[in-house]
Amino acid sequence: MTATSRWAHPEMHGQKGSFVRDMVLGSSDGLVAVLAFVAGVSASIEQNRLIIIAGLAEMFAGATSMGLGAFLASKSYREYYEHEIRREKREIVEMPEAEREEIRHIYREKGFGGEELEMIVRRITENKERWLQTMMREELGFTAAVFDNPFLGGLVVFLAYIIGAAVPIFPYAFLPLTQAFGLSV
Repeated sequence: MTATSRWAHPEMHGQKGSFVRDMVLGSSDGLVAVLAFVAGVSASIEQNRLIIIAGLAEMFAGATSMGLGAFLASKSYREYYEHEIRREKREIVEMPEAEREEIRHIYREKGFGGEELEMIVRRITENKERWLQTMMREELGFTAAVFDNPFLGGLVVFLAYIIGAAVPIFPYAFLPLTQAFGLSV
């Protein structure tokens, strides 16, 4: 395969990065937070059953908090992006010369000048969608907008937290307190 033919077709890439991020975030937070909580509770309570109940209460409270946080963060980011798209569209229509000057400034900073700079500005601004995407990327720093489903992201974090949190609680269901604590840690 030559270097040019390698780029001749678009590759299909999955959107698994956010899933992995959400799994790691939820499970590691559940593991650490519940371990610290259960360790503290086991120092003051000597009944495994009460430690398990307290651990489960923290597990569900933490999972709910983390899941809702992930949901709201994803939803808020999408809303912010959409607001910025609307603002840029309005600016392109209402003050096109100021927007062209922003493009000149951006590309001047990248080392372009003279007729080359003007050609870049013309090419970008001759197509409203290209113009909008350039402003979103170059002015505001947004990359291509691929948004996760906020509900799914929140659910993944919620479930991952529960899985991580179950690890330090599990030994208390089957072992005496001192052995359960050691295995939990």
